[in-house]
Amino acid sequence: MADILSNDELDALLASVEGRSKPDAQAEQERKVSSYDFRRPSRLTRDHVHVLQPLSTAAAEDLSGKLSELLRGSAEVNAISIDALPYGHFISSLPAPMCLNICSLGEAEEKAVLTMDIPLALAMVDRLLGGAGVALEEIRPLTGLEQTIVDGPTRLITQCLSQHWQATVAVGLTFEERRMDPKMLQLAPASEVMLRIIFAVGGQIASGEMILAVPFSAIDRIMPREQIRERFYRAPREASEQERAALAARIREARVTLSAVLGHTELTLRDLIGLRVNDVLPLTRKVTTPVDVLVQGIPKLNARPGRVGRMLSIQITQAQG
Repeated sequence: MADILSNDELDALLASVEGRSKPDAQAEQERKVSSYDFRRPSRLTRDHVHVLQPLSTAAAEDLSGKLSELLRGSAEVNAISIDALPYGHFISSLPAPMCLNICSLGEAEEKAVLTMDIPLALAMVDRLLGGAGVALEEIRPLTGLEQTIVDGPTRLITQCLSQHWQATVAVGLTFEERRMDPKMLQLAPASEVMLRIIFAVGGQIASGEMILAVPFSAIDRIMPREQIRERFYRAPREASEQERAALAARIREARVTLSAVLGHTELTLRDLIGLRVNDVLPLTRKVTTPVDVLVQGIPKLNARPGRVGRMLSIQITQAQG
């Protein structure tokens, strides 16, 4: 009977077990849990972001200057977000009407889309027609004339994005046509994952957003993961003997500015204005002191001034430092 616990001992045992389990339960509740849809796994990797983030930032900076020149006013473009979502969700998130600019990806069959808010498009039209760049309060589809006018900024934007993309991948964006209703745009299946890059536009014209959406099937083709890893994680390649010799030859042929400084002096503005021909200015350096020889403006050598024939010259005496 000694092996049987009493009621008091059972209560103490249960209390100790409950006391240890309470912190575990509390920790379980405080643990942060993020949802993940296994039916639509995200294909946007950190490697993709490493490639696309600097490309988008550089394209936005370049686009700011080019749009400012085209619209004759300050325009500021910033890349604010890079993410991935199914095509169906992307289309359902777009308001109607919306400027939907369909672009081809080089010779591939895949298409990309560049969206532009209606107020932003109307502000560009107003600016190009000589106005202040103020958008109408009414959200409406663009007329045929307005679409023709906004084609100019659209082609400029796609060309700028294409130039920066081609610096990394051999593919470019080419503007083809425009739509106004997102529901009538069928570029990919609803489950196809799309890369979405969001640009914010502001400045003297009305503010708005532009979105570049590209199917990930095209991203995997034009930007394979092996290529990305090789670009960012490979060890630096050592230069060959031929490359080092060619680099040394180019360095030896480089031209640099060499100047000899005889000395310095300080004058008041009154004395400077009063200088006349044949005036003599004493310098801070003695005649027997070597002069400084500057290479690209940096003192490197000491020299003694002299003459060779009818030409002034210097004789190098020692190196400085």
